[in-house]
Amino acid sequence: MSIQFTYDAIQRFHFIELIIYWEGRLTTNHIQQHFQISRSSASKYIQDYLTFFPNFLIYNSSKKGYEASNKFVSKHGLNDLGTYLKVTQQSMTSHFYNNFTAMVSPLAPIEPSKVSGILNALKHKYRIDVGYASVSSPEFESRIISPHSLVFDGTRWHVRAYCEKKSRL
Repeated sequence: MSIQFTYDAIQRFHFIELIIYWEGRLTTNHIQQHFQISRSSASKYIQDYLTFFPNFLIYNSSKKGYEASNKFVSKHGLNDLGTYLKVTQQSMTSHFYNNFTAMVSPLAPIEPSKVSGILNALKHKYRIDVGYASVSSPEFESRIISPHSLVFDGTRWHVRAYCEKKSRL
């Protein structure tokens, strides 16, 4: 017999799973900001999730947040990058979430490990060191960039950034 969740519970659980999947760490602040609720209500949302899925999250006291356990499986919706960006933009007042053009991702799945550094750099306004190659120069070279947006062009995702080597966007 499967458990029937309310629409609101599904939305809360999907949000929790998206944050865990794409950011790797969930705090009550994520939930407070997104749903515009108190810290105690946000804690209750997490506890509700843990009641139904007790083995999916573990609390990491050094990171002061929940992380996915090795048993974590998304149960409540799509976890593609476009969905993550669309859902996190819905109620966020943070400037970080205004840096995305969200669309449905291409058919090829995107691994969170490949974009988590970029998402973190966007969120905290960090500079990052990347390997860069172009059509005219296919050899990878190290570049320091300051990402300002993540854009989907219809076939793939691109990072828009200021490049320190070229001194331009």
